[in-house]
Amino acid sequence: MSEAATTSSSSTTRRQRAPAAIAAAFCLAAALGATTYNHFHELSNTLFDENSTPRRRLGASIIMDPTRPGIVNRRYRDRLNDLSICRGVLVSSQGGVGSSAFLKPLLKAQEEGHMSQYFTNDQSDHDGLKHLPATAFRHDPSSLHPLSHRYSDSVCFGKALVIIGDPVHTIESTYRRFKLVHINKLRKNLLALPKFPEGFELENVYRDLVETGIDTTGLSLYIESWVKASRDPKYWPDIRVVTARTLYNNAVDHAAWMGVEEGGLHHFAELAFDESKALDRTQPTVDGVQVKGEMVWNIFAPVAELVRQINDGQII
Repeated sequence: MSEAATTSSSSTTRRQRAPAAIAAAFCLAAALGATTYNHFHELSNTLFDENSTPRRRLGASIIMDPTRPGIVNRRYRDRLNDLSICRGVLVSSQGGVGSSAFLKPLLKAQEEGHMSQYFTNDQSDHDGLKHLPATAFRHDPSSLHPLSHRYSDSVCFGKALVIIGDPVHTIESTYRRFKLVHINKLRKNLLALPKFPEGFELENVYRDLVETGIDTTGLSLYIESWVKASRDPKYWPDIRVVTARTLYNNAVDHAAWMGVEEGGLHHFAELAFDESKALDRTQPTVDGVQVKGEMVWNIFAPVAELVRQINDGQII
């Protein structure tokens, strides 16, 4: 057979194979698409805890797979199609303020279906919304939308419950449990400051406050921003700023306001603030000297006064 004939035969064979190859490629793409959809569907009905382990979905909380950023619960996403109806209730906390005893019955009510018309952000903060200041939200009299956030185009909150407390206790409590992880999150999200380095001791945090003469933790901005927003209903939606005492002593009222239905309110009926656990003023020390600790308190004095007024029921 001549060389020309051989070349012609090979070209004919390739042309004959091409449709089959294209068809096979389409089949493979369809299979991969189905696999991806099924994986997404599975993820969108699970909630990932802090150990990234799938567990039963709680209510209609925002969910996110830490290994696949940006995946949002399908039912949550569908509820947000009409952003003119903001059924989200933001539950926000500065950290270290004893809110867990309220969050447990809240999640229980959600799990039992007693908060069917509303949803909350993720209380393990996988969605990054729990510790943001009011200044991190676009707002009007009926809604809050996160700014510069992966959910900014789809998340809409119509109310916010904000839990605040003693700023120095927050520093001490979160440092004891998480070292500098929480404080560094606040510094980054609220002040755009670099992280304190690994191994940075608690006393060095206080020394940084004393040497700069300003709050470098972000706690003051957090508290002041939410208190200011709660006082301005002309431009902000319904916001309740509470302390542990005012939260627990009015737990049923707060739960009903958040959208917990009658069948779930019994979970909150027995909650009350334990006055024996009321905090004495924390006395920070710097270089072993409490006098410098007073300088730390002077930095937090304005927000500490706001916390005291809310705690005593002087500000609602």
